[in-house]
Amino acid sequence: MKGQILDVVTGVVQPKAMNISEEIERLSKLRDSGALSEEEFVQAKGKVLVHREPLIAAPVAVAPQWSGGSKIFFGVLFLMLGAGLFVWAQGNSPNMSFGEMMRKGPDGLILAPWAYNTALVVATLLVLRGLVLVLRAFIPREKNS
Repeated sequence: MKGQILDVVTGVVQPKAMNISEEIERLSKLRDSGALSEEEFVQAKGKVLVHREPLIAAPVAVAPQWSGGSKIFFGVLFLMLGAGLFVWAQGNSPNMSFGEMMRKGPDGLILAPWAYNTALVVATLLVLRGLVLVLRAFIPREKNS
């Protein structure tokens, strides 16, 4: 009905010729002339106000969507970072034997147990997030419409 208006007296949709205030003015003239009763005027005025177009459209929030390519890229990146961190943490594990520590030399880094555990947790989270991103790139999600 964009560009058209409902003639509340005849009930016919006509091209939009006047704005809301002009239409209510026309209705009040019809009421004053006796062509419309008070009850008909109130009903017609209500129809004019209900069928008007909104002045300002409500903003719609749209969540940013990742494309399939960026999901794959970041998914593989997270998988590689997680696997690399896991291998690095294992190489510097506090669970090494004394002989392995001696072979590493005085400049070798041995992680404290809390740092080793933290590195393993972070590596696991990176790998899991990477897997989720890669899977989401290939599995379509249902759209809520």
